[in-house]
Amino acid sequence: MNNLEFWNAIKNFDEHKKPDGNELKCDKLVKEGFGQTKNGYFETACGKSYNKQVIREKAEPSQQFHFFSYYIDTETNRSKENPSYARLKCPQLIMYIAEMVGLDAEIVDKAFNFLKDFEKKRGLKETEKGATYLENIEGNPSEVFKLILHISDIQKIITESSSYEEIVEEVSRLK
Repeated sequence: MNNLEFWNAIKNFDEHKKPDGNELKCDKLVKEGFGQTKNGYFETACGKSYNKQVIREKAEPSQQFHFFSYYIDTETNRSKENPSYARLKCPQLIMYIAEMVGLDAEIVDKAFNFLKDFEKKRGLKETEKGATYLENIEGNPSEVFKLILHISDIQKIITESSSYEEIVEEVSRLK
């Protein structure tokens, strides 16, 4: 699947829920002041094209919007490209992709707690952070976060799959 095919497989799910109907953990990151808090998709959302508001308490703009604006929007035009999710910087978007393909909730919780604990120890909660903030810290916690979420494996699975069901089945084997 390319980005557009993957988008078409996930776009009809509630923008603040996992496919199983439970709340997205990536939304909880936003609501609690963790992860990216400025620039990037926030600027895009508030721009003339979308005119959205940033409402942290509601996790707005949503990660569904974030995915769309980064990969599908005609301005960015990455829709026909193969997934490059392992190169993403924003923790919320990485977690969103993992949640939308059904990665085990315990693994997602582990990544959530890793980021939450890391930011609390560093005094980063509720501070202004661009998408690359984790990469600029010694030890590159961004890579640890991505490893916990198996984002490279998920990217490969999505790229090689021909259906959403196939993706979910393959991702369910990740431990």
